[in-house]
Amino acid sequence: IIHFCIVQLYFNYCVIIIFNLLIYILYSMEKKLVFIEVEKGDNKKYEHDKELDIVVLDRFLHNTHMFPYNYGYIPNTYSPDGDPLDIIVLCDPLDSGKYVWVKVVGVVKTVDENGEDDKIISVPVDKSCPRSKYINNIDDVNPEDMRDIIYFLNHYKDGEKGKKVTVGETLGKEEALKVIIECENA
Repeated sequence: IIHFCIVQLYFNYCVIIIFNLLIYILYSMEKKLVFIEVEKGDNKKYEHDKELDIVVLDRFLHNTHMFPYNYGYIPNTYSPDGDPLDIIVLCDPLDSGKYVWVKVVGVVKTVDENGEDDKIISVPVDKSCPRSKYINNIDDVNPEDMRDIIYFLNHYKDGEKGKKVTVGETLGKEEALKVIIECENA
């Protein structure tokens, strides 16, 4: 009987450890450290230069649009177009050139002249921005903000020869995490 109790306790202990590990993995998948390239309200598009391993000015937008969100990328990811996976951070303006912890809430599927170029939607982690605690999935995002995002994505390349974006579906957190995993393993 004592041997059975010890085995049972050990089994329960292992189950608790595995459960906590799964919770940690799920939480860490949803939470990402991202690099901000473009501050909300800016009209300059910065990009990571792979050869120099720095962020440089790519271009001024060729129209009157301004980014209605903070824009950057998830380090150590590669989307199908060969660039790091793009991320949109919904909050007040963040300084470009800085890192911020975010939680993933969704994805907007897009295709541009270089191929598939999805945009992950996120908000700062709750610790950084108390308003974020109310946004945990794409359905929690203000519909007006989503309308602005979709409109901007459809038009921010207007005026640039040979460039266009086709905006597809907007999907929730689970699909966004799948996109991130694919790009981390690329």
